[in-house]
Amino acid sequence: MGDLALATDYTIGTSDFLLHNSLSLSLKRVSTMSEFVILFHRTQESAERPDHWDLMIQDGDHLMTWALEILPQPGCVIPAVRLADHRLAYLEYQGVLSGDRGEVTRWAKGKSFRLVEEGPGQVFQLAGSDFDWLVRITECEGRRVSVGIETWGEGQSPELGKPV
Repeated sequence: MGDLALATDYTIGTSDFLLHNSLSLSLKRVSTMSEFVILFHRTQESAERPDHWDLMIQDGDHLMTWALEILPQPGCVIPAVRLADHRLAYLEYQGVLSGDRGEVTRWAKGKSFRLVEEGPGQVFQLAGSDFDWLVRITECEGRRVSVGIETWGEGQSPELGKPV
């Protein structure tokens, strides 16, 4: 696990989201490589939560899970809700969910690292087959969170190996 220096000045979203930093930002990997998946969750019409995107990041024997209101993409701060942890089976599963909960379709899958830096929130590197993102998840109120996504600057992303 190595250090990674980001010397780029960047801001995402329309507010003063926590990824904004005008000084050099030092990120350090604090976990071994794990997996993540982003699923589109189409819910039943009668469901409490409308269709959404599930961001699931492996944390040992479970998946930390957040329901995002919109499709994740760089340059966005996305309102989301922290859900209960999910089973690792969702790293591979696509299809109809039991109990009339709708169905899920995989949009992205890849490798992840938990990163740490000074300041609040959880920071991850997510590397899919065609993207390499820096993702910050910041608690707001209750189970509400903000998910900020940014791409790495040229030459700043650590080598994860070929993403899945």
